[in-house]
Amino acid sequence: MKKAGKMEQRNILVQGYKGAGKTHIVRHIIKRFGGERCMAGFFTEKSDAVVRLRAWDNFELMDRGPSEILYDERDRLVRISAFEGLGVWAVERSMRSAELMVFDELGRFEQGCRRFTAAVREALDHPSAVIATLKMEHNPFLDSLRKRHDVKLHTLSPRNRERVHEEIARWISGMVRLG
Repeated sequence: MKKAGKMEQRNILVQGYKGAGKTHIVRHIIKRFGGERCMAGFFTEKSDAVVRLRAWDNFELMDRGPSEILYDERDRLVRISAFEGLGVWAVERSMRSAELMVFDELGRFEQGCRRFTAAVREALDHPSAVIATLKMEHNPFLDSLRKRHDVKLHTLSPRNRERVHEEIARWISGMVRLG
């Protein structure tokens, strides 16, 4: 990877409303580059009434990595312990092993978890590149990430999804060395 200059945008943030295609782009990037590069991170997944946080490294582990329940719609409780435990572990592990860290998705739940938000900020400061998706909402945590000088922010819509995907793919090819 190139050395980061003061104003170099060496991280990518993709924001968009529900259904815009944020996770779609992330999964395509992982599929396209996962065989060539060491990637790691976390993603959220919803099944039934439960949202889980899942840690992964390299594409083949995406469906088998460790997970914890973040939110259960039945009791409407956010489990901050998932961010404090597995979330922090996934970010720290990514910083140790990955040349490209992928975090899908950052939103409102984690803003109350100082250890997790500090770990995400540390990852953005790390020499390895980060691609992260953000919910299209405002809160102090997400707004602070959007204001960073070392990020390129894309606002995704169904109309620009393919163009943004190709731009991110070119960026990865240019910024991240082969594994």
